[in-house]
This record gives sequence, C-alpha cells and structure tokens, in this order.
Amino acid sequence: MKEIGGYFELELHQGNANFHDTPYRFNSGRAALGFILDNLKPVNVYVPFYTCDALLEPLKKLGINYTFYEIDQSLEIKSLPKLLANEMLLYINYFDIKVKYTEYLSQRYKDKLICDCTQSYFLKGNGVSWYFNSCRKFFGVPDGSFLYTPKETDWLSIYEQLEPNENFLTAHLFARFNGETQKGYPFFQDNEALNGQQISQISKLSSYLLSNIDEQHAINSRKANFGFLHQALKDSNHLPILPSVDSSSSFYPYLPGKLMDKRQFWKLLVFIPNFWNECVQRQGNEQFPTEVYLSEHLIPIPIDHRYQSEDLVRILDIIKNLS
Repeated sequence: MKEIGGYFELELHQGNANFHDTPYRFNSGRAALGFILDNLKPVNVYVPFYTCDALLEPLKKLGINYTFYEIDQSLEIKSLPKLLANEMLLYINYFDIKVKYTEYLSQRYKDKLICDCTQSYFLKGNGVSWYFNSCRKFFGVPDGSFLYTPKETDWLSIYEQLEPNENFLTAHLFARFNGETQKGYPFFQDNEALNGQQISQISKLSSYLLSNIDEQHAINSRKANFGFLHQALKDSNHLPILPSVDSSSSFYPYLPGKLMDKRQFWKLLVFIPNFWNECVQRQGNEQFPTEVYLSEHLIPIPIDHRYQSEDLVRILDIIKNLS
C-alpha cells in the first residue's frame, strides 16, 4: 500500500542514461567477481601480483586457491599460463590502455578469462569472456558494478534472488559536494569496506544517480585529458603507451625516471593515489621486482570529467618542479 504524507524523500528521477546493457548489476566489483567464482567454483585462479588486496578478498572468502603472475613494464603478462581444467585467468585492463591486449587474451582463453575493468568502466564485454567494472571508481555514487558474461551463460534466476544493496554510506559524497574532501575521506574508506562485505544487487540510489549522468561527456573529457597529458609527458614517460591508445580511464599513468614523493602533490591538494602499497608490503614481493617498482614510482594523474586543461597544467607544473 502506498504511503501518504510524512517527510519528503530525495528528489531523484529515473533518467535516460543507460550505457551498460547487461542485466547483471552488483553492489561492487568484488561482489561481481564473487558471483562469478561462487557459481563457477574454479580450483585455481591466476591473478596479477600488481593489484590491491581487495581483489583477493572474494577468493579468500570462498576458499579458492590463487597463483600470482608477473607482468612486464608494458603491463602485460610476462609468461602466459597454460590453464588446466577448472582453472581461470584474471587480468586487469590497467588504465584502459590494454584494451587490445585484453581482447587478445579473451580470444586465447575464452570463458576462462575474467577481465577486471575497474579502471576501464566504459569497456563492455564481448560475449566471450567475463568482464566487470566499478561504478564508484568513476562517478559519485555509493556503489555499483556491471558484469558481462559469456553469451551462453544464463544466471538471471540466481541473480534475481539477490536483494538490492542497502549497506552503504553517502556521507563522503555529501562532504565532497560541500567542498569538504578531506573531512569526507574517512567515510569514503568506511564505504569501501562496506562494499566488500556481501554480494547484492546495485542499490536503487546508485541506479537512479547513474541514469542521470552524461556518460558521453565523461568519455570525451577523459579522452581529451588523457591525450593532453600524453602529448606533454610522452617523452619523459617510461611506461610504454601506444600512440593509438584512446583511454577513458580516471588516471593517466605517468612513470617518471626517478622516484617522486607523492606527498609533495598532496600538499598542493593534488591527490595522487598509491597503486598499490600492498605490492611493496606483500609477502614474496622479491619475486616481483617490476610490480614493486611500479607501486613505488608510478604517478596516476587524475584526468576524469571534473577537470579541464588548466587543472592539468597545474599538475604539469608540479611534475616539472619535482623533476
């Protein structure tokens, strides 16, 4: 029965934006990955050492064995594994610059490949392999992840048994909206932890927010910002990026020739993230020198749709002063 009277809700309406055309919509990338693993039950998954510990959580929770593999400085797998029966390979499309390589892996491994698109939100699945992303790493929403399955997979009856997510926070979003970024950061961290606790459908709030986003503007802005920075930094960037790359990621991956102290950026209110401190601290890291080097040296520069060329010039000035 419809409720009449009382206090008002948020004035949110279903919009027309609908970039992703998959019915599988989860509360987080970890939930999407957990959904895959829980239903396929592989005995072993090859995963990159160059990743955050959050990616490992679904594997640990389900008791699934995983084997780390190395990448080279082009962010490609150093030695492609020969998968045994009931084994899978997980690869990250780093910074949305490995789209062609991801497609190569998909054609090679078919439905044994899981593509982590948490850095490439706008990459859709190809109907051959498994693709999942993360909405909150690209937009101001509390949760969300879209999963693309191989064409022959029909898990809708299983998916529809899940409840919409209600286990999330919004305090960090309102703090950022009010210009109180640092005040909201602890709430952001708390929300990150909450999003990994269960497998749910995407929240109604995030669905409504996403439906009102100008996604094409976000794509165009990110690509323009990526191109602007690459033109300025390509000669000093030690990370190989092909000229044909047209990335719509949230970051431009800059690998300088020397170590730059990220705290110098932070002091100037440019929040360069660490991708990923876990690699430096993780047991056995001596076997993964490239990953440790990238974790310590890579400067992921924010390039999302909130920023224009004048913001990027400011970042370039900081890099120049630190070089």
